Amino acid sequence: MLDRTVFTLRASEKTIDKLTMIAGENKRSANAQLELILEQYISNYEKGK
Repeated sequence: MLDRTVFTLRASEKTIDKLTMIAGENKRSANAQLELILEQYISNYEKGK
């Protein structure tokens, strides 16, 4: 089993709807899409961007 932590996110319905739409276009779940977005953000942050 993967080492994962459950994290609750409060976001507007509009934001969740858009995230779900983008995830569908990328053939991902909304959770997988959000995890990818966070990983990319952290990577960019660590590079000093």
